[in-house]
Amino acid sequence: MGHSPAKIDEKGRLKVPANFRKIIEERYGSECFITSMDGERALVYPLAVWFEFQARLAKVPSASQAKAKLLERVNYFGQVSSID
Repeated sequence: MGHSPAKIDEKGRLKVPANFRKIIEERYGSECFITSMDGERALVYPLAVWFEFQARLAKVPSASQAKAKLLERVNYFGQVSSID
């Protein structure tokens, strides 16, 4: 939890701050889902946490405009990756 400035290097890789990286890797491993709601800020979810979120989201009616908007954004910006 929390906020920490991170940087994108010249190859387009997100540099996850060491304190966040350590917690993520110790608790969940290195697989994660990285996305954004606005293209400016990265949201990094350990893959297990993302799957739990998806399961909760699946219970929301498919006619929900808020659900559709959220899925559109996270899928547009998101991808599965690993911390290395």
